[in-house]
Amino acid sequence: MRDMANVKRAAVLVVISGMFVQAFAGTCKNDPRVTQACITVHGRLGFYNGTPSTRMWAIGTHHMFSVPTEKEEMPKYLRKLVPTFDDEVYGDFLVCPYKKRLPEHMQPVCVESGKNLVHKLRIPRTQ
Repeated sequence: MRDMANVKRAAVLVVISGMFVQAFAGTCKNDPRVTQACITVHGRLGFYNGTPSTRMWAIGTHHMFSVPTEKEEMPKYLRKLVPTFDDEVYGDFLVCPYKKRLPEHMQPVCVESGKNLVHKLRIPRTQ
């Protein structure tokens, strides 16, 4: 009886392990387009007019990062925090550059993760 319980526990662990690996497979750190080490940026993430529309401002600088396609290059939990142009998220983001930083140019990145996140509305919604 105990052997059967151990087999069931082992099977559950294998399934959970597989789900964990699948959930985190293909993170942007492992993207072949990444050209430099990932860096932590204290910034503001939001939508802007123009292409690409998903951008991040590095607070305290004039530098902007672009996220070419947020569905592939940004975690789902961050996409949910910025559903419209009225929303923005402040925090510490781990970004991985696709290209070298150039003065007066947006730098394309993928967003690996975010922490210490604070959601704000650009323009308070009226009721």
